[in-house]
Amino acid sequence: PPPPPPPPPPPPTFFFKAQAEIRHFCLSRGLGDVYKRQDNAHAQNKSFPLPEIDLKNTSGKLINTNTFKNHNGPIIICFWATWCKPCTRELNAISELYDDWIEETNVKVIAISIDDSRNFSKVKPYADGKDWPFDIYIDYNNDLKRALNVNFIPHTFLLSDNDIIWQHSSFFDGDEEILFQEILKL
Repeated sequence: PPPPPPPPPPPPTFFFKAQAEIRHFCLSRGLGDVYKRQDNAHAQNKSFPLPEIDLKNTSGKLINTNTFKNHNGPIIICFWATWCKPCTRELNAISELYDDWIEETNVKVIAISIDDSRNFSKVKPYADGKDWPFDIYIDYNNDLKRALNVNFIPHTFLLSDNDIIWQHSSFFDGDEEILFQEILKL
């Protein structure tokens, strides 16, 4: 039998940029049902409580998620990893706007790394090098990741009164604006 045909080449990078621009245009104008994301990583609006799971801070101290509080404001939880480029882009984009977001909505951002034990020691220096003003935690056993059914990163959750009210996975330029619009709805 003849050998199988080679796999098709990946789409050119301009394809992804155009796809992101079209998606952002549609979603930012309330036309979400016009643009259906093919990767099935769409925002979901089912509310449920944040599970109580132990995480570690960057010093190695255990912290339970039931201590995540932000009186008078929502909480954003971003799952990320040091090796994830879209995660870094998302957290950088949020970081650039964070002071304005705090002033306008009193939001608090918590970044939760899912790096494995080989990379734990890289999380703090990586985050410090990015100068992110967020609380950084490590889901050292991936318990929270599993409890929240996080399959792809970046994955972002919006909480109000410790209930998850909105979530979104993946990141394209402009998604931070969509997240901010969700915050303003609270």
